[in-house]
Amino acid sequence: MGILLSELICNKGLPDIRLNGISTDSRKIRKGDLFVSLSGRKHEGNDFISDALRKGAAAVITDRLPKKKYMTDLPIFYFANLRQDLGEYASRFFGFPSKNMQVIALTGTNGKTSVTHFLAQVMKGRCFSPGIIGSLGYGEPGKLVSADLTTPDAVRLQSILRALYEKGCEHVFLEASSHGLHQGRLSGVDVDIAVMTNISQDHLDYHGTMEAYKDAKAKLFTRGSLKKAVINKDDAYAINLQRRLSTDVEVKTYGCKHPADIRLISASFNRKGISLSVSCSGFEFSADLSLFGTFNVENILATLATLDAMGWSGEEISHSIRDLAGVPGRMELVSKEEEPTVFLDYAHTPDGLRKSLLSIREHFGGRKLTCLFGCGGDRDASKRNLMGKIANELSDTIILTNDNPRGEAPEDIIRDIGGGISRPYLCELDRAKAISEAIRAAKNEDVILVAGKGREMFQEVKLDKIPHQDLNSIRVALEAREHV
Repeated sequence: MGILLSELICNKGLPDIRLNGISTDSRKIRKGDLFVSLSGRKHEGNDFISDALRKGAAAVITDRLPKKKYMTDLPIFYFANLRQDLGEYASRFFGFPSKNMQVIALTGTNGKTSVTHFLAQVMKGRCFSPGIIGSLGYGEPGKLVSADLTTPDAVRLQSILRALYEKGCEHVFLEASSHGLHQGRLSGVDVDIAVMTNISQDHLDYHGTMEAYKDAKAKLFTRGSLKKAVINKDDAYAINLQRRLSTDVEVKTYGCKHPADIRLISASFNRKGISLSVSCSGFEFSADLSLFGTFNVENILATLATLDAMGWSGEEISHSIRDLAGVPGRMELVSKEEEPTVFLDYAHTPDGLRKSLLSIREHFGGRKLTCLFGCGGDRDASKRNLMGKIANELSDTIILTNDNPRGEAPEDIIRDIGGGISRPYLCELDRAKAISEAIRAAKNEDVILVAGKGREMFQEVKLDKIPHQDLNSIRVALEAREHV
């Protein structure tokens, strides 16, 4: 795959330089590639131009004029709006892959991962070939490749879309993060259906205000390619969002409390999962699902509404969702019946933690509930006290531990969380040890929520990524109980 620079970036008077590849990472540059130098909050792309030159880059495009001159004839071109236009360039380089597939993009504070995976499960069950791009990785269901970002950078995203197209994927379910939308990573992606799950506090360290956060999410719904939108009518932001939509966009709604196209009739919770009845555009049906969490009712409704937007009938939908399986790291039941009930969950926001704890109460009533969690360093510090208050209100025992402290002192993060807790709590910074102690102290009838990291594979401490998996720590601790 190759293209001339003048063809990649049209009408700019650029030379006819043959490009073999394109990358924003100087470490991945090969001879004949275009290096895209972007300025960032942590790294300055221009600092890596020399590295790209040594690797054989054919040209450089940058969003910030270099401060120094390079001893080379290599052409370096400056574009002020490069970050916002990069996706269009990358899409052209990779042959406009999103035009040849149906792309369904989901945004919202919580539920994106669960809904994308539920949709992919349904499509695969009906013998379609779906692709997934999100926080658990990218690729085909069951064959995901791990990724650093929920929404990859614009070049990587187009590369992934091209690879999925070449594998025969007909539908792609894409998680659109607020960072990704704000930074224009989805430029050049033809999104057919946009889904909004919900909006609650998150990422204020980046966006500054809730209004800016909401505005970033709303960018998904003002795209020219958009044909349909799916919106949660129970979310306070839904009404405002609908006002932003073009009159050409068809809207499908879902809700547990308000009238909607996909409406919850009833739901009950037990130790084996959820039983619900729904009205799907007038077609009513019931289903028993091996899923946990009141929030998963919303995720199921979002799944049904998206399928409805994709043109499925209520009867087709009712037959397709009965075998939905839980998503790894999302209210994932890890333990066996004869052990303490241990859930692994990604809840890392106040709203997410509250919903997870309330869900366990719905399913398991008055059983003793231990909540083990921490908060990320160098991120929105205002949510720490709130999460402490929520754990204080809804759990019986609280264990605070590390959760990606990054550049902050772990003790400072714990102190911030503890400010919201009005009773004694336990603290063990070693997360694996904290999980072990929680499970060792539990009785078989107790319930433990290990929250915050889900299926993440590491702990971020300062600049290092230290291998760690909550799932492994839970399994080791449960196995240790058997040998006591």
